[in-house]
Amino acid sequence: MRNIIKCLLPAAVLVLGMPVIAAAQCPAGDAWKSFQPAGVTNDERNEVIDLMARYGWAMDNRDTAVLSSLFSDDGSYELCKTGATQPDVVVKTPTEIANHFNSVFRPLTERGLNTRRLLGNYLIGKRDDAIEVKMVAVVFIQSVDMSSSQPDYLAFISATLVRRNNLVMQRLVVTPVDARPSLMAR
Repeated sequence: MRNIIKCLLPAAVLVLGMPVIAAAQCPAGDAWKSFQPAGVTNDERNEVIDLMARYGWAMDNRDTAVLSSLFSDDGSYELCKTGATQPDVVVKTPTEIANHFNSVFRPLTERGLNTRRLLGNYLIGKRDDAIEVKMVAVVFIQSVDMSSSQPDYLAFISATLVRRNNLVMQRLVVTPVDARPSLMAR
């Protein structure tokens, strides 16, 4: 386990140490309390769950082409530390998102590490023309050195979805519950 942490530390530094390139706000940890999950049809709810499942599969399979296609042209990915008001990482446009995750995935691939995400606790509501989503992700990691998958981290996810030709993410904010660098396979 210690070797895995040493192997992943460069990736965690890369992920957590990138400069902020925009003045976005991190969602408050208790933002779900005032969230109004209303105004969404069952078809829209299913479409949201399918989009977020595609996000999980793209991340787990390190498919940056699929991952970047899930974002609008003006979409952004943000990584926030718990309790922070400004994100540590802000990446905009599908091309920059793909490039960012290629650099995040490279050390994981080189070290033979695999991830699997469980997504759940969806709160889904409409605000203006957007669909707002609050949810939780539990990420597990495994390598050939491990006898079974190990929990890597738990994260809160906030997403703003918009309809272009189909439903896409305009903003995705990931906030790991424990912001200390650990395995962080993201």
